[in-house]
Amino acid sequence: MTAAVFFSMREYVVSPIFVHTVPWEQYERRRRELGIGSSSYEAESTISGPQFSSMRSHKVLDTSVSGAVTGGLLRGLRSGPRAGVSGAITVGVATTLLQMGYNEFGVQRLKYLSHHRSSEDGPPPIPFSQSRSSLVSTEEPLMEEPTSWKAKALSLLGVRKVSEEEYLQRLKLQRDHHLKRIKELEQKLEEEQKLEEERKAKD
Repeated sequence: MTAAVFFSMREYVVSPIFVHTVPWEQYERRRRELGIGSSSYEAESTISGPQFSSMRSHKVLDTSVSGAVTGGLLRGLRSGPRAGVSGAITVGVATTLLQMGYNEFGVQRLKYLSHHRSSEDGPPPIPFSQSRSSLVSTEEPLMEEPTSWKAKALSLLGVRKVSEEEYLQRLKLQRDHHLKRIKELEQKLEEEQKLEEERKAKD
């Protein structure tokens, strides 16, 4: 239930509000992708593309606010207004860290793909500003090329290329692990709240 409320809050309430109101670069870019951006920014972003800094901050603010609102709302309804504050802080911090970790994982994967392509194929390195979609589109041709000495060496060390299906599966497992962790934190908060209420009742 917590996950459903969180994702609904972020995707249907918080993110749309931020996309239409916040003047930051990532929201300008998202407005352009939705067809509501200015032509001047569209021309500029077409040249530069998304930077790693914007990729690392992608939806961090949305996630932080949504997590805080969700945690505060659910904890407040269950245990009262005072518990809502601690719930907002805990869930907000947890979801923010998870989103930052997810973004960093994507950045490091793009760096690896870019470096791997430039070292094997010999053309100029792919700019760091190139979008994720264009980098992913180059992965299938790479899989069909003859195995280089570097790829063989990496395979001996147990390192191998990860297909898109495997990558998505790992992301799903990571998401499930994070959701499980959030549930454990909520249970811990509930137990602490019960202990506090019992102490007050004894006093």
